[in-house]
Amino acid sequence: MAGLEEPETEHVRKVARTKKPLPKRIAGKLLRLLASRPQGRPKLKPGDPGRILLIRYDRLGDMIITTPLIEILHNIAPQAEIDVLASWRNASLIEHDPRIHQVLRWDGSPFKRIRTLLDCRKRRYDLTLQLILWRTTLPGLLAGRLTPHGRVVSRDDPNNRDLFDHTYKVNSTTHYAEQVYGFLGAAFDFDDEVPSMPAYSIHTPEKIQKRASKRLIDAGLSPEGYIMINLSAGEKRRELTNEQNIVLVQELLKIAEERSLKIVFTGGPNEYARAESLVKRLHSERLHLFFSSLPEVAVAISKARLVITPDTGTNHLASALGRPTVVFFLGDGRPVGWGPRGVPHRIVQASFGNDTSSIEIEELINATKALLEEVGIS
Repeated sequence: MAGLEEPETEHVRKVARTKKPLPKRIAGKLLRLLASRPQGRPKLKPGDPGRILLIRYDRLGDMIITTPLIEILHNIAPQAEIDVLASWRNASLIEHDPRIHQVLRWDGSPFKRIRTLLDCRKRRYDLTLQLILWRTTLPGLLAGRLTPHGRVVSRDDPNNRDLFDHTYKVNSTTHYAEQVYGFLGAAFDFDDEVPSMPAYSIHTPEKIQKRASKRLIDAGLSPEGYIMINLSAGEKRRELTNEQNIVLVQELLKIAEERSLKIVFTGGPNEYARAESLVKRLHSERLHLFFSSLPEVAVAISKARLVITPDTGTNHLASALGRPTVVFFLGDGRPVGWGPRGVPHRIVQASFGNDTSSIEIEELINATKALLEEVGIS
């Protein structure tokens, strides 16, 4: 009889392994009771929505990889006003975008957030795409509060899928831009196939382009006459140390001398002092700084011959602007998900650890040389 009992015991073990802790089960039941949405509603046709909300209050790179979705929504639903719920990190990227009706901010004081919530509810959105891919329960609850009557679409998660009208099962082996674009098929009922994914795209007003271009000219920086180095990343551990930057730039200056190029440092506002210190230590007339607003930095990137950057938003910004890019990733980074798209590029990845200590500067230099040769400077 022991042989008959064994399968049952194994089944009990499997159930025990997969059974959620009691607090999570209670929380899940409360969510379904208080915030679940009616299931089985049909998808919208592209011509149906008059107002669409995109929830994207995370980081700069996340907004850039969303621009293909913004572009296609603008094309297939020209009647719709597209709003974006952004954050201080990424709102400036789209605040001048003619495809966007308005940019709302989900940050600041509780009072400001309540006011934003009420403003969104007044808009009576027909469709909300909750595009944050991780820890989706709180953004999902917010999406439901912002969209009392329209459809809400989010990433599929068995723990909270009842919070949404439709969900999308992402393919985690693909680039995150493709994962975000996949929401399109979950949101709309297309008569034919889902439209193919367009490239990244950003819009910079002409007056900003002229102002930034003048700054570059005044500094003696001609189009495609410089290599741009981004010093900053969303996490300090993804940045090169000062000593690594010194070694990198010393070698890059040799390349710049041979190819009549200059080197420009950029980064977040907090990196200006560090960049200034590097320039003073290296004593070269070929070194320059360009720190400004995100739209002006984008203009400078668009005119660079090549961009060197950590795995951060500047990587995606360079792709959107068509610039060849050398990107370095940590050992736990995901080039498949966060690598450059649609531009010549090289990827250098740390061999171990969760910081840049194992990134070989020689490998970065060799990647830069190879990419310069590929794009026409030998």
